[in-house]
Amino acid sequence: MKSPGFTLLETVVAVAMLVGGVSVVYSTSANTLAHTYNNQYRLTASYLVQEGVEVVRNIRDQNWLDEEPDWRNGLAEGAWQVQYNSESLAVYSDSPLRVSSAGLYNYSEGVETNFRRKINIKHEGADKIRVTVEVTWPRDGGNPVRAEKFLYNWY
Repeated sequence: MKSPGFTLLETVVAVAMLVGGVSVVYSTSANTLAHTYNNQYRLTASYLVQEGVEVVRNIRDQNWLDEEPDWRNGLAEGAWQVQYNSESLAVYSDSPLRVSSAGLYNYSEGVETNFRRKINIKHEGADKIRVTVEVTWPRDGGNPVRAEKFLYNWY
């Protein structure tokens, strides 16, 4: 005579399938969340890279406006750091950027972030400078955001 209920084997198989399905949903959700945070960091890092290039370009342009004898004044070779309102370069110290209450990234006030920005300047002749900006953060996976720009003395 057959009993109308589930056997122990059927119950174990059903529970295993249920646990497997829940595990797949959980790992997919966790993966999606991790990628979302990584993309958010990469986007912020790309804006910080662009800002670094723009600050260096502004220093060069200000040299022209001030009619400096050397258009590279204040743009010596080496590793540097700058913030959005810099008029000169500061020696790179691997300090994390901070974000102020106004949402501006700087080195002096606000909440410390995970981002570090390094600007390398190399002179490649009398009329050419190579500017490389790199932004890193602890979970960049070895893939920091970088940009390279050449500035010329075309004035």
